[in-house]
Amino acid sequence: MNKTTYAILTLLFNSYGVTSFLNGNTKKGVFTIISAIVTFGIVGMINAIKGIIAGIKIFQMTDEAFDAADKTTLSDAIVFFYKD
Repeated sequence: MNKTTYAILTLLFNSYGVTSFLNGNTKKGVFTIISAIVTFGIVGMINAIKGIIAGIKIFQMTDEAFDAADKTTLSDAIVFFYKD
């Protein structure tokens, strides 16, 4: 995936678990959505702030560093009680 597209999706939709879906971890993405609903958006707000920080870091990376990076650690959502 293109670095710019990944960074924009991380900036805008990290609170919905989109980055987990992009990385192929659908269980974690669904759990992120459910945890945001159950906590009345508190986890979603935390993930949104973390997504903004991660998106800025991704924009600052070079293309080579982005291709070599582990995408699961770039924008890993905060999900309580989730174990892979």
